[in-house]
Amino acid sequence: MASIYKRKQDLKKKRAPWYIGYTSEIGKRCTVKGFSDKGESERLAAKLEHEVMLRKRGLIDPEQERLAERRKTPLAQHLAAFEKSLAKNTPKHVKLTMARVRRVVDGVGANTVADLSPEAVEEFLREVVAKEKIGNRTYNHYVQATE
Repeated sequence: MASIYKRKQDLKKKRAPWYIGYTSEIGKRCTVKGFSDKGESERLAAKLEHEVMLRKRGLIDPEQERLAERRKTPLAQHLAAFEKSLAKNTPKHVKLTMARVRRVVDGVGANTVADLSPEAVEEFLREVVAKEKIGNRTYNHYVQATE
């Protein structure tokens, strides 16, 4: 059962938030900041407990949840991580690869990973090939950089 409480230093404050303590599906004790309204905090606590119960029974897959969260993160974060992963290559290669990836992302108009689809990337690259008459090697480099 989740516990709902106010912190000692907040007891005298009128609009201080409630905190929710609960145990996760793996037995780890978690604390979440609730709302200043106790009723809303109780509803949030019930929701958190219900989700823990669903995970324990296998009705919610934690791995799928993590993947869904990653798909919501901005592409700028993913691109920064990708650029770090290219650090072992030459600066020229990193610059060229990142320029091409950013061009594709901007051309597709994607803000998150969920916005990127293979069809949209392929369509954008077809337009680039038609307009700029790039060669097969360059086209393949664009494809490889965005995979």
